[in-house]
This record gives sequence, structure tokens and C-alpha cells, in this order.
Amino acid sequence: MLALLSLIISLAGFSQVKKDRTKMSDSTKQSIKEVMKTKKGKKMAELNLSREQKKQVKEIKQNDDAAKNAILNDAALSEEQKKEKLKELRKARQEKIKTMLTPEQKEKLKNMSQKP
Repeated sequence: MLALLSLIISLAGFSQVKKDRTKMSDSTKQSIKEVMKTKKGKKMAELNLSREQKKQVKEIKQNDDAAKNAILNDAALSEEQKKEKLKELRKARQEKIKTMLTPEQKEKLKNMSQKP
């Protein structure tokens, strides 16, 4: 659930970190993941999702995680193709989640995304 918001909210500077991830140690990568989860968790809490919405988010995440793993493990795809497919998957996840939000939650999300 916490990782879900990463597909909705882009965090400044993280894209550069992602580009250099291959040069990082596993412990550094894990530390970055933990920091991102904490930030995403705070933003998720701000949306005040209902139990049903949380359940839907969890299901979307589980389905998308399976699709993500399939893409990452597809030896027939080049790295560039994998990146593109993962980008499409994130975009689709964003749209799925947006459809389940109330108008007020959509407005909160929009405002959170615009904050520096």
C-alpha cells in the first residue's frame, strides 16, 4: 500500500537517484526504498482512504506487482523496452487509482503533487 503512491506522486530528485542505482550498494538501495516508503505513507494518510479504498489499492498493487515482475523477468525484452513497459504500467496504475478516489481526494492528490 505504501509503495502505491510512488506511481501517483513524483518526488523531485528521485529520478536522478534511480538513474544511478546500478552503482549503489544493496544497503544504499534499501535505505532509499525505506525513505520513499515513509514519504509515500504520509501522503497516503493525507488522502484518508476508506477501508474499501485501501482494499482496492492493495488489490491493484498486487496485480501490478505480478505484472511488474513478469516484465522484469522477460528475457525477450531489452532494457529500454522494459523501462517503457514499466512506465506504461505505472501510468495505468495511476489511472486505476484515480478512478476510485472521491473528488475531494483527487483535489488533495493534485495539491500534494504540486507541492515542492
